[in-house]
Amino acid sequence: MEPTGDEVSKEKGSEEVVMNDFIWEKDLYDRYMKACHAMQTGVLFMMGHTVSHHPKHLRVGINSALVEHSALALLLIEKGIISHKEYQVALVEGMEQEKKRYEDKANQLLGVKNTSFG
Repeated sequence: MEPTGDEVSKEKGSEEVVMNDFIWEKDLYDRYMKACHAMQTGVLFMMGHTVSHHPKHLRVGINSALVEHSALALLLIEKGIISHKEYQVALVEGMEQEKKRYEDKANQLLGVKNTSFG
């Protein structure tokens, strides 16, 4: 039985992590999680400085995005159009871009140029 959830592989010498039923290379997983946490900090910052973050709208948007994203990713992988690694690299790069967008928004609101959420 394959592990599910966020688990670091226990195999000797293994550098893999299982997240959402996908096996990740540890360095990509670490980059993705770092960018996720930084983006979360950016969201929290924006919630304190704008009025566009209402819980119902956030939840509906999150659920819709999760379903649409996972369905498309699985379809592309199953058809052999993209590999798991290509998917993971795209996720990491996308999350790092999202982190940068939040930092840029915070810089604009605060009138500074060095905001870093992680």
